[in-house]
Parts: sequence; C-alpha cells; structure tokens
Amino acid sequence: MKKILSVLLIVMMLLSVIGIMTGCGDETAADTSSVGGTSSTDTNSKNDVTLPAALANITKINVPNIADTGWTLSGGMIDGVEMEQEDLDNVRNNFGGTMNFYFVDNTKVMLSNGDNALESTYKITDEVLYMDFNEYKYHAVFTDIQGTTVMIVANDTDPNSALYFVLVDEH
Repeated sequence: MKKILSVLLIVMMLLSVIGIMTGCGDETAADTSSVGGTSSTDTNSKNDVTLPAALANITKINVPNIADTGWTLSGGMIDGVEMEQEDLDNVRNNFGGTMNFYFVDNTKVMLSNGDNALESTYKITDEVLYMDFNEYKYHAVFTDIQGTTVMIVANDTDPNSALYFVLVDEH
C-alpha cells in the first residue's frame, strides 16, 4: 500500500511539472495557490517567507552564486519520505531521461527535460530562490549534505513533496 501511495504521489508531481512544459502561455490555467495548512512560515530568514511545507524544516545555507550553472535531478521526497532509486529512475524516465535547471544569468532560468525546455525568471530573497513558470511557482532552498550543495525544489501544487538537484555544469 505504501508503494502504491508513493507511486501515485510521484505521478502527481510529474503531472505538475509536465503541465509546466505543455501549459506554457495557457491563459485559462487553474488557480495553483497554496491551500491553508500546506505551507509553513519560515522565520529563520530576515523576512517571514511562506514556503511549501517540504522546505520549512530544511537547514538552509545562503543561495550560492547560481548564474551560469546547471543542476540535475538527484533525488526527492514525497510526503517527507525519501524516494528510492526505483522511484527516481521512474521520475527520470517520465521526463525523457533528464530533468535539469539551468540558470542562464542573474534573472533567467531554464527548466529542461528530455527534448523540452521552458525559460522563465527567478529571484533570490534571503535564503530562498523563487522561480516563476507562468502559473507554476517553485521555491528552492539550498543545503549542504556531506560537503555537497543541494538545491531542494518544491512547488505550490504539491507542497509536501520536493525534488533534489545537484550542481552539474558551470559554464
């Protein structure tokens, strides 16, 4: 039963990201704002920031200089439970084998999976990175795991799940 729930939650997260890749410019998109109880207020930063619940208790580091860098999918969690390798492989397969964020400069970000790519904007506030792909809003925080900087990304449509990305490319 736990495995079925895990797979269903992965599918929901995938559909959210796939919606980004196919729904760009759709003027009739549904409201994706947070519903009460699904986000947290992070009081560790200078300003109160509403984050998806999956990011609220992460030990954050300052956002590094991410301009001209690429980050690739390396793992994730669903409702606080870490993905297993099989789950990660399924996520990658559903995204054409890859899922990457490329920070083109100090304001532009590209989300790439397989043969699809979508460009948008990002901004950094205190310890939080915000990416806005039309109706889909992503929040990211950075943490250090055994000497490796990891970007943890969650969205408003599935605030209890997050994907992990590691640095792969410095242009």
